[in-house]
Amino acid sequence: MLYCEHCRTEWGVSDVAVQLYGMRLVEAEREGRIILLYHTIALVVVAIETYLITALMPMKRHEQSTINGTITFGYIIALVFGLWFGYFGHDFVFHGLFICGQSLVFFAGLLLAKALWPWRKEYRARGSAYAQTAGGIDLERVAFFTMACAALGSALFGAVTASYWGRGQWTADVHAGMHDRTLRGGSKSNYGYNLRVWTRNSAPPDYASPDVGFRCVRK
Repeated sequence: MLYCEHCRTEWGVSDVAVQLYGMRLVEAEREGRIILLYHTIALVVVAIETYLITALMPMKRHEQSTINGTITFGYIIALVFGLWFGYFGHDFVFHGLFICGQSLVFFAGLLLAKALWPWRKEYRARGSAYAQTAGGIDLERVAFFTMACAALGSALFGAVTASYWGRGQWTADVHAGMHDRTLRGGSKSNYGYNLRVWTRNSAPPDYASPDVGFRCVRK
């Protein structure tokens, strides 16, 4: 309901919530809010999975407490300040704290992968009832270790992609027929009717032209 603008209009329920909590829901920012909401939900799910793994898998007590404490602090910071940034105003300090919380969750994942390393002698299979290799390596631990590494790799790939494309990866525009970056304003080099700040067009992120961008000229 938080991110569905049409439901907000049709149901009228979240209109009350928007006014009551002072939310700032701009239609053009809808995709960004969905991304923030998705990440905050995903962090909570990852934290729950981490609690289950640290409870099931044998590991040192200090490793368990460090992992759980780090991921708890991280997801709470990301959850609170991520949603605050997306729904209650764009204070970029809050966005920085959102990124900081995500970084702590990633660091907790690294600690978890280290603690789950399945080739330690003390973590050999605990008996014939457990799946194991001929050398006694616990395959259940291998599965959890692989899952942790895969999640870390996925998060790292997403972070690198987002940082690289942050100034050039554009979502579809809210205007019909425009799927590139929105351009506003013509120029003195263009037709007269485009010499205004509210002229709208679209182009890829790397597009540049003297016909784009409002220019002040002296008559």
